[in-house]
Amino acid sequence: MKLRIVHTITYRYSEPVALAPQRVLMRPREHHHASVLGFRLEASPRAKIFWARDACENSLASVHVHERCSEFTLRASSEVETLDANPFDFLLISEAARHPFHYTPAETTALAPYLEPPRGRSHPLLSWLRAIMPQFPDDTLALLTQLNRTLRDQVHLREKLTPQVQTPEETIKARAGTCRDFANLMMHACRALGFAARYVSGYHLDETAGSGLHAWTEVYLPGAGWKGFDASTSLLSDDHYVAVACAPAPDNLAPVSGSFWGGPGATSTMEAVVSVSRV
Repeated sequence: MKLRIVHTITYRYSEPVALAPQRVLMRPREHHHASVLGFRLEASPRAKIFWARDACENSLASVHVHERCSEFTLRASSEVETLDANPFDFLLISEAARHPFHYTPAETTALAPYLEPPRGRSHPLLSWLRAIMPQFPDDTLALLTQLNRTLRDQVHLREKLTPQVQTPEETIKARAGTCRDFANLMMHACRALGFAARYVSGYHLDETAGSGLHAWTEVYLPGAGWKGFDASTSLLSDDHYVAVACAPAPDNLAPVSGSFWGGPGATSTMEAVVSVSRV
């Protein structure tokens, strides 16, 4: 499937301000199931843009605006081909087909940021998981898909974004959260069960409920690699999902972050518009 994504973010200031370099994560990630056919990042006022790969191999832009402005706009246009139409089209190595399993020493070293130190039965999330899932399937994929569905049944999805991502404990207590809160809860639940898991931000084409920015979880499965699980929809990520950035935690994965300098009373507002459509 070919997708066109247009993401526009506009900041408006109460007076002309000077901008610090803006940290931008808006370019889709590429891998064997996703090819970026075209990408353009435009800034107004005009800016100098420097590209780098961060520690998690995300494409990171540093946007430098050299003039004071009362309005600052970034527009990212992407065309992406996604090929993961069947998210179950993978094979696990035999040692990982049953849970629990152990990563190899080399995998454990590489996956350390995405694993939690072993805590056995004392992990705080395990008692809650056992309450909502009295029996853990010993089939690895069955366990993960059941967990993905169960979290969706236990927590109410709300669309309104909050400034911060909730902790798993806050989401469990509220029994409600945004897609970002679901992704964070799923990530920590997987880690409590011994899986390496990471947080992913990106875009989702949903022609029924509405497309736009989204977040989900990826779990590392030997033989299959990183596989996406979206607890907010109870689905595995397929060709309707486009990842932009991933990290061991949701911190610092906002599409744009940065500061500005103005007078003592200078304020700002932000407007974001995202369009995801089939080409």
